[in-house]
Amino acid sequence: MPRAVWLLAMALCTASAAQAQTPVPPVPGKGGALPPLSAPAQEMAPTFNVPQVPQAGAQPSAAQAAVAAVCIPVPDGTPADRLIPYVITCQRVPEWLAQLGALLNKEGRYDEAAEHLERSLMLAPDQIQAGLDYAVALAGVGDLLSATQLLGQWLARPDLPDTLRASLAQAQQRYAAAGRANTGWQWRRHAGLRLGRDSNLVGAPSITSLTLTLPTGNITLPVEESSLPRPGAYTRADLRMDLARQWADGQRVEVAAAVLSRSSPRATQTETTQGELAGEYSRLAGELGSAGNTTLLQHYTGAAIASLHTRGGTRYTSLHLGTGLQLQDKYMPTNGPGLPGAQGLSSICNTRVGVEAQLRNLYSNPVLSGRYTGLAWLWSCNAQPQQVLADGAGLAVSQWQIGLRAGVDMPTDATRPGGRQQQYSLRAAAHLGPRWYLDAELGHNRDTTSYSAILDNGRVRNTTRLSMRAEYQHPLPSLAPGAVAVLGFEGFKQGSNLPLFAIRSSGPYLAIRGQW
Repeated sequence: MPRAVWLLAMALCTASAAQAQTPVPPVPGKGGALPPLSAPAQEMAPTFNVPQVPQAGAQPSAAQAAVAAVCIPVPDGTPADRLIPYVITCQRVPEWLAQLGALLNKEGRYDEAAEHLERSLMLAPDQIQAGLDYAVALAGVGDLLSATQLLGQWLARPDLPDTLRASLAQAQQRYAAAGRANTGWQWRRHAGLRLGRDSNLVGAPSITSLTLTLPTGNITLPVEESSLPRPGAYTRADLRMDLARQWADGQRVEVAAAVLSRSSPRATQTETTQGELAGEYSRLAGELGSAGNTTLLQHYTGAAIASLHTRGGTRYTSLHLGTGLQLQDKYMPTNGPGLPGAQGLSSICNTRVGVEAQLRNLYSNPVLSGRYTGLAWLWSCNAQPQQVLADGAGLAVSQWQIGLRAGVDMPTDATRPGGRQQQYSLRAAAHLGPRWYLDAELGHNRDTTSYSAILDNGRVRNTTRLSMRAEYQHPLPSLAPGAVAVLGFEGFKQGSNLPLFAIRSSGPYLAIRGQW
């Protein structure tokens, strides 16, 4: 484990140095780099409308004064890093966010630019220049299909100035041609280090004694001290790499590889190494709706293989397959700036419905292995700007995700305790403002036959589990553009009608994460 931590620390340092010295390369395409779109200055001159300006006669608060002081236009060519420290202060000023996105585009930092430009358009969807810069950022990260479609939405607007229409049409054709010619892969790397405390390192049951129901009578036995919950500190290290390639006709391939290592000096037998390789192929099946409100229909098929090994001897692998349909809703207003009825809404929502199959092999105890089949539904969406702006503390839900799963796990060995098992789960996750993240999952499993005749006279086992995680994330731009410090807390509780399967675990953690 110490070697893994050292390797990850070196990876973070290397990423920081590489980001500082090497700009992100432009998207390859016919004719070289794709230049930023431009428009006549008189039509693009920004007017920074700061929403926190107090009414006449009122005294501005410290926060309002800070916004008015720093969320202002800067000269063209200003280094984007000079604006990064003020992102939180200016997160509700769309023109300032658009300005930052344009500067990041010029420095080739397209992924960062896309994030700020997307938020700017959520707050003020009718910014033409911000929309064009967003298309540039999307093309820069390799999403040429979305860039082409976005330009098509702008071209469909009747209020678009004639001076821009021709240049936008040319840019749309250029992006489409680049998408057809682009054969490269876009990739990102992620690394994380965590130090935490766990109240139950070994995942032991929350009992001090166990009652066995024998034919001759009940016997209550004490649980050995080595099998009781054991609190202590742990370290965890993660590495992950994501690869993606998208074609102009809507085909997309994504591949992800990850490795995780966790250890604790108080419970060396729980030292865990886990690896995962996943891939997904999706293709566009159709498009519904108008230019301002479109729904994309996609087919997806994915596969994943995971392996886990502990120092105590546990060896587990799983093979996962899934396929289904995805609906992606994109909405942008069709009314021009200042027109009656213009709405400040812009969102992208994804809905997935599919079937899943999984083969689970527990090599250290083969009788517990199984084959799972089930249905899955997932919905994720960005919030409407009104919801984000309604909370002055910046804690409004900006993104959320809800998922449902239901299926049956069939034993590969007919003698498996409990037999066939019904499984259900509900998971919800949300970003609150720019720094808070919450994640919770509720699951329920029910066996169909007795787990053991000597546990509560052969009672059929039911288990209900609840896991929760809350994080506060603080950007560390001085370390690396994608680095964040994290303060978090996670908890797990499993209840059961058989006390042997009642488990609790919780604890805080500190982490540093980076992506480049």
